[in-house]
Amino acid sequence: MIRARYRYTNLGTIFVTTWAVIYFFFILLWINFIPNKEDETEASIKETLKNMDSMVHEHEDTEVKQMQLRFFGDNGDKLEHTTTTEPFQDLDELSQNINMGELSKFQDLVSWAGMEPKAVIYIIYSRLQKMRMLLESLQANFLTNFRYPIVVFYEKKKMGDIPHIRSFLDSQYRIFFQIVKFETPSFITKEIVINPMCNYPVSYRHMLRFQSKTVYQQPILKGMEYYWRLDDDSEVAAPIKFDIFKYMKENKLQYGYQIQTYDNGYCSGTFSEAIKKYKRMNHITPSFELETLRIYFTNFEVASFEFWHSKNYTNFIEYIDQLGGIYYERWSDAAIKSQALSMFMPENKIHQFIDVPYRHVNYENYGVDSDGNALD
Repeated sequence: MIRARYRYTNLGTIFVTTWAVIYFFFILLWINFIPNKEDETEASIKETLKNMDSMVHEHEDTEVKQMQLRFFGDNGDKLEHTTTTEPFQDLDELSQNINMGELSKFQDLVSWAGMEPKAVIYIIYSRLQKMRMLLESLQANFLTNFRYPIVVFYEKKKMGDIPHIRSFLDSQYRIFFQIVKFETPSFITKEIVINPMCNYPVSYRHMLRFQSKTVYQQPILKGMEYYWRLDDDSEVAAPIKFDIFKYMKENKLQYGYQIQTYDNGYCSGTFSEAIKKYKRMNHITPSFELETLRIYFTNFEVASFEFWHSKNYTNFIEYIDQLGGIYYERWSDAAIKSQALSMFMPENKIHQFIDVPYRHVNYENYGVDSDGNALD
């Protein structure tokens, strides 16, 4: 019995050894005579990656085309490209690069076909939650039917909020950002004393100067025909059923507003005297009469760039700016622009948009027709 077990054990060993040799022999054959599958796999992967890269570029081209079509169709007018950072020379290098990147995207993606007005909605950003309410109301009540681009001006210190602001709009709507630097101009040499009865900080006065002068010099707005200005504490209260820019163009209008009101008399200071002097020096007969404190409320403003770029306005705003009253006395952009309109614009070129539902702080307008009846 012992010998039998030993014989079976030797036979088992021989059997296992034989199969091991055969297996090893076939491995050698595989390595030396069968084509290398790893090389084939690597080549296949490279080919796939090449195809994917081609598809990515094709997708990017298609996406750019689709973004253009989201505005006003194919074969539209393209914007002239700005190729130098010179317009942003007052900014630091990082801000210049950010602005140039956004400007380039704007000029690449935005086109206008046919008779559509070249128009933009612009906002100065300061408050995140207010901005969210504005953009969501704008998307729901205007952009869904009229996909004009939005430009947001902001100070560099607010840069961290930009990703949040982008997320407030669905991706098919185009929003662009530009950093602006608010600073006291060099000709303001005297101390700015804040009147307790007109308690607006210097930062607010920076904004007044921007809205009455500097905004019209921004490169991203170059080539535009019309703009709609909204403050970040505004809201579009209900659906707007017509294209406000096309309405302006078809009716040859140059300025649109919601309401007229009166400016803060404590803040006007010598503004009235400055206006009278300018009219007298330049022998100006106003297009229509407007009390000095009577203003078009500019938190809602639809207007033609042509007027603000005109020689009449540029000479006037330079005069007002150099007097320093924007900083020393808080002359408002609304007062400045309202007086310019009364001097240089025919009153029949000005339109009240009572049929545009709009809300701003304590003012609410849910839209009425020309007879004063509420809209459906």
